[in-house]
Amino acid sequence: MAAGGGAACAACKYQRRRCTADCQLAEYFPQDRPRVFRNAHRLFGVSNILKTLARVGPERRRDAMRTIVYEANAWEAYPGQGCVPIIHHLHHSVLQTQLQIDQAKQSINAYRQALGIVTTSSVSDDDALLLHHHQQQQAPWIMDPAPAPMAPASDNNAAAQAHPPPQDLNIHPPGSSSYYDDDMSYYFLDDEMPANNTRESR
Repeated sequence: MAAGGGAACAACKYQRRRCTADCQLAEYFPQDRPRVFRNAHRLFGVSNILKTLARVGPERRRDAMRTIVYEANAWEAYPGQGCVPIIHHLHHSVLQTQLQIDQAKQSINAYRQALGIVTTSSVSDDDALLLHHHQQQQAPWIMDPAPAPMAPASDNNAAAQAHPPPQDLNIHPPGSSSYYDDDMSYYFLDDEMPANNTRESR
């Protein structure tokens, strides 16, 4: 039991030891997160976790522990790979987003060319829109241009197709069920892991 009669933190409960008021791990492994501590203990060990906390300054300990927990959860979800599938997933998302931006820019340029909007460096976007409005008043029969064609395969498109995201990746931004408060929030793995990657609880 913890000092003062409270429940022991997940770290002390797992190790079957008394949780004192000066427990260094209680802040990061509350009693309702035994799985979080189990993952961190399995990958790093208590001794290495305490050494890490001792090496960093007080203002960096929460970030250090957040990194430890994140990586430990990733290794539980993806044994032998750890954070690699997550990195690939995020890299693919960046490529897909950049591809969408490139396509949007091409569509904007195509519409501007079809409408005859001047887009030189000496003409601001506001001036271009005013010019377009004036042109429509002078020639109201001008129809809206056809939608711009999709952008051809670019380097970003080829890269995105060459590195598809993992299909079973199960991550999401932190919400109300985050492991920690807002100050400790981070991308974390769901408690419900893919069946083929979930290890039995000990």
